[in-house]
Amino acid sequence: LTATSGRHAAFQKSDVELLAFLATTIALDMENLRLHRVSVTDRMTGAFNREFLAIRLPQELELADGNERSLAVAMVDVDHFKDVNDQHGHDVGDDVLCEIARRLRAAIRAGDLLVRYGGEEFLVVLPRANAGQAWEVGERMRTRVALSPVVVGPRLLPLRVSVGIAQHKLGESATELIRRADGALY
Repeated sequence: LTATSGRHAAFQKSDVELLAFLATTIALDMENLRLHRVSVTDRMTGAFNREFLAIRLPQELELADGNERSLAVAMVDVDHFKDVNDQHGHDVGDDVLCEIARRLRAAIRAGDLLVRYGGEEFLVVLPRANAGQAWEVGERMRTRVALSPVVVGPRLLPLRVSVGIAQHKLGESATELIRRADGALY
């Protein structure tokens, strides 16, 4: 925070105290925002985490039910990911997951929510998407990941993802919706 004046000794002690108070308040607000972001984000991939999902998905379901809007979710699993870890190590596996998250983020729509669901699984919440629109996003994600190998150091790793889509049914719980997307994945 900067305050300037063309006049010499333009600020009184009370002005400086007010500016210091404002600067401290702004700094605390910024730190609170940072801490909130950290608390709802997977540190490695930058995707939202399960804590965020547990709060946000029920809100999205309530909005969909209350406004008669469509909503879908896509469960995304990195195919044969265990082989990546087994053959190249967990550090390479971590790098691969970060790149997968980047590609998935680039394939989803503005307003869609990418969540690291666990291990090598991601869940995408698709507000205002019916099954057909969700399928299009799922296909875009699948294609984006498979388009080119993931480069990790000197390695080129061709990867694929499988995607399961479920459109929300009126009154359905978050758990039921996710379970159906997971079932569609297989």
